[in-house]
Amino acid sequence: MQVALNMPLWKKSTATYYTDFSQLRKLLQNYGLSGGRRMPTKVWDKVPEIGIAAINRRIDANGKEYWHWVVFQRHDEELTVLDPRSKSENRTDLGRMKLFAYMPIEKI
Repeated sequence: MQVALNMPLWKKSTATYYTDFSQLRKLLQNYGLSGGRRMPTKVWDKVPEIGIAAINRRIDANGKEYWHWVVFQRHDEELTVLDPRSKSENRTDLGRMKLFAYMPIEKI
């Protein structure tokens, strides 16, 4: 995550792990990845085997939405997320995270 914070496209105000969809797409492109279409959902079972999930929405004074992002992964029947803000490496407490949407990712 520190690499992302040092990139020129990353605003200092987003150093709290919140970005919008366009900032996330630019970040993915810098790593040779492509983000698919934003897919609104509130159900973790609808997220593909691997994807980036938008949780914990914030709205700034101008009404612009920002999200905290986690990487979702499915191994066999276990659902986990990698959360840059979490102290544990893999989170399994999905019920504590308010899911709003996900973005499937692929290599360019």
